[in-house]
Amino acid sequence: MDYQKSLNGLRGFAFLQVLIEHYLIPIFLLPTGVFGVNLFFVLSSFLLTSILYKQIKKYGEIKICNYIMKRILRIYPCLLISLILEVLVQRLTESETVEIFFLISAKSIYWTIFSEMRSYVFIPLFVLLFYKYLVNVRSRVLFISSFFIISLIWHIFVTFVEGYKMNLRNIPFPINSIYANLIFINFFPIFAFGSFAAIINEDYLSPNYKFLEYFTIKNYFFGILSYIILFAHIILIISVAIFKYVFGINLENSISTENLSLIFSLLYSIMIILMNFTKENLINKFLEMKIFIFLGNISFPGYLFNLSITKFYMHFFNMKNTNLITIIISLLTLMLFCYFIHHTVEIYFINLSKKLFLNTNELIEKERITINSTEILSNEHPKNIVLKDGKNDNIEKGYEKIPNNIYFSINSDTKDFSTPNISYK
Repeated sequence: MDYQKSLNGLRGFAFLQVLIEHYLIPIFLLPTGVFGVNLFFVLSSFLLTSILYKQIKKYGEIKICNYIMKRILRIYPCLLISLILEVLVQRLTESETVEIFFLISAKSIYWTIFSEMRSYVFIPLFVLLFYKYLVNVRSRVLFISSFFIISLIWHIFVTFVEGYKMNLRNIPFPINSIYANLIFINFFPIFAFGSFAAIINEDYLSPNYKFLEYFTIKNYFFGILSYIILFAHIILIISVAIFKYVFGINLENSISTENLSLIFSLLYSIMIILMNFTKENLINKFLEMKIFIFLGNISFPGYLFNLSITKFYMHFFNMKNTNLITIIISLLTLMLFCYFIHHTVEIYFINLSKKLFLNTNELIEKERITINSTEILSNEHPKNIVLKDGKNDNIEKGYEKIPNNIYFSINSDTKDFSTPNISYK
């Protein structure tokens, strides 16, 4: 889908939640990082599903191999650099990094990569399911509602077996991989909600964008609702602190962040839908602030590198625990290093994947020419198309970048030259 600054800013806001937990761990409060990661998952799934769903609606097919290879080129360059850093600062062993690289285990922060790479396989399946089989509103509502209920039951079940699941961490491979797959199953519904939101947006909201935009401009209800959802987990954390310190009621042990993940992910999906078609509201302007755009650009390498950089400075200063100095130095180093990685490694491989895996349909669209003329003098050889302008017979223009195997077919009855058809010979 087209680049939207507010969604990139939303990614930056999610990354900020992770930084707050990793650098300013709230001792008596609920963690913020898990909510940031959930927002990452929903947003990633929403964007990828939107791209694939538009592709299948326009061309009738999905290039699965291209899609998977683009994902690999997007994830693995930064992942490889991160794993090398982990070994250098002795945060992980060589064998552990190999298991992470090949998605065998889900150690440390890399459980997110483990879950995300598996979810990439299911996103095209969701797209095909909704495009070919779940085509009416009733079937879609029934499927999504059933999916949510089953997911909620699963999360409640996982809460009861939490102790057993934690014990699996210390059991060697391959049983340890069972724990990793439990993590994926637990977070799979979060990815699914992002996909559902994308399909709802593409099929029901985007076609009625003008009406919805008019409605939301006349009142700020959706903007206020988006703000409430965005800061809901912060409100929750503050509420827990108030109950603890003001009323003496400790809610920390009675609140499961994993169960809350499902609820908040559903809310995040709704918020992204609201943001996508209410582009002039206050929440979009807030997330388009430069600080959030910057954090959004460096969010992926920043997530991978932040603990390694902190560990390096703890070794350098010979410290067992972080203090204010190491936090400030680590954050500054992280920002500079991730800025460099984003503008070199990330952008390079993103552009490379676009060049290597441009499918035939995208090539046709890329080479499509809009002809605003009344007459074509010659179309036998596309490399030397000569156009005769309707206002001035002396103006001629040649198009040299058209591939040899693309030909135009013009409707001679209506003489409509504005949107010529293109076919491959």
